[in-house]
Amino acid sequence: MQKGREGRAQLNRLQGTPVYRRLSTKMIAGFIAIVAIFSILGLVVTREVSETRNLSDDAMDRAEAVQHMEEAKSAAAEQIQAHYELILENNEGKIASFEAARSRRQSAISEARVHAGTPQEVQWFDELELVSSRFDDNFLNKLVPAWRSGDQSLTLTQEKEADGLLLLMGDYSSLLSTNFKARNFAAQEAADAAATEAQAFMIFAAIAGIGLSLII
Repeated sequence: MQKGREGRAQLNRLQGTPVYRRLSTKMIAGFIAIVAIFSILGLVVTREVSETRNLSDDAMDRAEAVQHMEEAKSAAAEQIQAHYELILENNEGKIASFEAARSRRQSAISEARVHAGTPQEVQWFDELELVSSRFDDNFLNKLVPAWRSGDQSLTLTQEKEADGLLLLMGDYSSLLSTNFKARNFAAQEAADAAATEAQAFMIFAAIAGIGLSLII
């Protein structure tokens, strides 16, 4: 009997609660839930967008490094061309051409070296610069003096040595370019994946917002 009276009293209290108050409480709870969900999703999306931007920057850096390495190879080709034209044309002006191409090659390698991101890449740059220095010294301090003295045999000997050094330079340049391209591709793939994930979170956020608005 006592329990029956208590049940009726509780029912009366619930029935006496104004409808607008019950709805207001429900709307506040729903609003808090929406704010919480969108805050979390906002943080996640912000992180994904930031990661995408960073990965895109990394990919751009690798692309620039590849371009600099191609410039270095082109300048080295101009240097060896200056070798040949000096010998075949007896044109001393080709010495200046060699030095101008050397400056471009050194500048391009320095620019590319900034993007070295692994100990292996740093080592390859060290070896490339060492071989390049030998290549320059061979021309300026060995081949040119032999050419000026009229020693054709020694001039051709130094030319053959220059060809071998150029091949080594090309090998190291190719190693670096290939490595930069591989890292560039990996960074691009990671950036695309991060962008896709961020887009998925944004779609989920939109669906969640619509769903909660309908429930409330």
